[in-house]
Amino acid sequence: MKSLHKLSISTIFIYTFGFATTLHVATTGSDDTGDGSINSPFATIQKAVNNASNDDTVFVNSGLYVENIDWSMANDVSLIGTHMDSTIIDGGGLGKVIDNSDETAHPIEISNLTIQNGVSTGKGGGISLQMVGELSLKNMRVDNNHAEKGGGVYIEGEGSASFIPTVVHIENSVISNNSADTYGGGIALSGAIISSIIKNVTIVNNSAVDGGGGINAGSLGDYAIIANSIFWNNQPTNADGMIFPYYSNIDIPIGPNNIFTDPLFVDGDNNFNLSDGSPCIDSGIDFLVVDLSDQMLSGEIPDTLINLDSQSYNGIGPDMGAFEYEESVDIDDVNFSVPKEYVLAQNYPNPFNPVTTLRYDLPEDALVNITIYDMMGRVVKTLLNGSQTAGYRSIQWNATNDEGKPVSAGIYLYTIQAGEFRQARKMVLLK
Repeated sequence: MKSLHKLSISTIFIYTFGFATTLHVATTGSDDTGDGSINSPFATIQKAVNNASNDDTVFVNSGLYVENIDWSMANDVSLIGTHMDSTIIDGGGLGKVIDNSDETAHPIEISNLTIQNGVSTGKGGGISLQMVGELSLKNMRVDNNHAEKGGGVYIEGEGSASFIPTVVHIENSVISNNSADTYGGGIALSGAIISSIIKNVTIVNNSAVDGGGGINAGSLGDYAIIANSIFWNNQPTNADGMIFPYYSNIDIPIGPNNIFTDPLFVDGDNNFNLSDGSPCIDSGIDFLVVDLSDQMLSGEIPDTLINLDSQSYNGIGPDMGAFEYEESVDIDDVNFSVPKEYVLAQNYPNPFNPVTTLRYDLPEDALVNITIYDMMGRVVKTLLNGSQTAGYRSIQWNATNDEGKPVSAGIYLYTIQAGEFRQARKMVLLK
């Protein structure tokens, strides 16, 4: 049931669901008069983070935000943008982009955005967190950050006293062009009882002085499990530490079905999509169970690492790296992708909070209607109702209704009608 919650002694109200709130940020917002609601957003991410409580979500609209964010006292907060290409947080070369300097609280998720141009004389130029528990970094680009150690991402486990493990999940992300004066140009894991699960990630063109240009998995007991990923042109080494790769393009000869060859990016400096003939196309795996029980590693090790719906990838198998390859054809000297049949894919992520992406394929031009319904069959949101040309398409839903107001947690249906094609799927909104 939707309720209204008053902010401290202010007369400003924000929408809440139970004990969790979504705070909105937009370049058109105001830190002085905004209240963080969808219709009156804050102007800066720092303002939203400062006003967040435990389990809240900070949703950042598209735009460039030049900030050096000092994480607040709130724990388990999700920081979510609209897309890695449209929501950009830039450190401006002045400091870390995201840092929990007091070490007492940390986000639980950072997704759908770019972290760039952060600088630190110590730990982590892009993201620097000291923590225990879980952290999810997904659908992200971490680019051109610099630090003494962990240029792009530095995560330090603090489980030496509590024996609580730290687990960093990195998915569908690009870690590129970061550097470190010592170790971990792209990613550095350090401290006690820390591990990382890395899936469909491209780690490329990072550098460090001492090693682990791509990733440094830390000290004894720390480790990283890697699947369906690409490590390429990281200097002086792609990976150091306890690394367990599966179905990846990486120069570590253990684990099944790994390769190490030029991934044939569209542009090895800037565009890390796979080009025609890439050996990484269809070379991943959609179901993977790992058994590392004989390695005496710290923390709980997942057995089922990957379990993908076949509609979540193109071809006969998932591709390695962050981006699925889409076959292009030349017509009138213009390159574009044309699917062979109508498809409505499962939304991603699912469950989600508060933003999810709906992907659909149009093999021909069509009048397209995409609508969200609740489980009573009532229309919640009409996302699209208009003509579209053939191609691979996607649209996002930010868990609001047709009035622009946030909706409650629960199960929703999303439907597509395109020409004679009709299909519906379920998705789960969490709060």
